[in-house]
Order: sequence, then C-alpha cells, then structure tokens
Amino acid sequence: MVKQKKTYTVDDLVAFPNNPLDEQETSIVFERNSDKMTIWTSDNTMVTKLKKLMTNNPKEYKLVSISTYDGQPVAYEFEAPKKFLTLKTAGRTLTDEQRAALVERLVIQNKARSQAAAK
Repeated sequence: MVKQKKTYTVDDLVAFPNNPLDEQETSIVFERNSDKMTIWTSDNTMVTKLKKLMTNNPKEYKLVSISTYDGQPVAYEFEAPKKFLTLKTAGRTLTDEQRAALVERLVIQNKARSQAAAK
C-alpha cells in the first residue's frame, strides 16, 4: 500500500528495521525530455543519504510517497532534478612517483595556506 498525503517532510523518513539486506534496492528513473528524476528506494543507506540531501536542499529533493506493509514503511519515492545525478568512473591509479609528487605539492600548498592565515 502506498501512503500519500499532500506534503512529506524529512521527519517522515525512518529506517527500515526489518528489510533484509538482499531485499534493499534503489531505482532511479528519468525521461530524456524531463528535468526531473524519480528515486525509489528500500535501502537504508540510500534513505540516510537522501534524508541528508532533503535537509540540505529542501526545495530540490521531495519525498513524494511512502510504501507501507502492515503499517510500517518499506520504501520511499523521491523526486529531484535530474541534473543532480552523476555517474563517475573509478578513481585514478597513481604510480609511487606520482603519489610522492602529489604529496609534495599538497605539503607546499598547506604551508602556503598556513603562512597566509598567520598573517
């Protein structure tokens, strides 16, 4: 059963205590000609992330429905701007020399920043 009311808030989000890990999933759906995406989730980790996004961006992330079973929430449906979806490749692999050079640059930058802040 889907529980719907006019407006949901972050306070309506609770963790799913009885969802087995192998049944927790997330689906993201959007149409090419739309600027919105729908995120459906029964995954506690995603609920935590989406709750934070709703808190920080209440105008952008909306909880639109709550699916329940025996009166308990089992899934949430969110709506958000499609432009917020990013797909990333794996991080870059550095050689030992590249890693050492990167560390050296960061040390120099941190020293410069510390000196500027001390003035």
